Amino acid sequence: MKCNFLKLALSSAILMLTTAVNAGIIIDHEIEAGNGWNNTGWYDVNGGFFSQDTGPATEGGQSTHINSLADVYRNVSHADLSFGSQTLQEGTYTISFAAGNFNNLGFPDIDIMFAGLNINDAISSSSVIPESGHFELWSFTWDVSASNSNIGNALSFNATATGTGSLNASFDGVGAMSDLGNGFLVDYTAVPEPSTLAIFALGIMGFASRRFKK
Repeated sequence: MKCNFLKLALSSAILMLTTAVNAGIIIDHEIEAGNGWNNTGWYDVNGGFFSQDTGPATEGGQSTHINSLADVYRNVSHADLSFGSQTLQEGTYTISFAAGNFNNLGFPDIDIMFAGLNINDAISSSSVIPESGHFELWSFTWDVSASNSNIGNALSFNATATGTGSLNASFDGVGAMSDLGNGFLVDYTAVPEPSTLAIFALGIMGFASRRFKK
């Protein structure tokens, strides 16, 4: 009986500590002109931003684009989504954003990098190809180990079209597609330090043992 109680107490302690270190959404960044997104061309003078009324499905009144006008226009990027306040650390990261197609051209294959992490290394993802005139919620999740060579990188984002021919892709914040935020989202769950976890667990076990002695 005592052993079962101690096991239950230890499991509860680990669960509470793990929950406590979940930082949740660390970035909720809008995709609008003047917010650091880089795309050197589209059909207007906004340098890669296309003003369109997308309604509540996405964030803001603008989205940034990849198109086939020239090779330089096949890329959308942001150098540091956190503006220096965050860097890649050990833990689990999930990015979420909206991907759309708004001019009846083919939606391209897209290679995506986040802080040096490639979508091919993601442990889970959702990237439904949007029909013309629609956005879909895209997300990618990575587990980053302490030995990952990208530790310390700025939380950058880069999307490059790899398809050929006439193509179009739009990127925007999640808007009403998610209840976690409105813009380009980065969710982070830290890994608890073993020493902290051990100290906390020993404290709970000591408290439980003392209770039984009484």
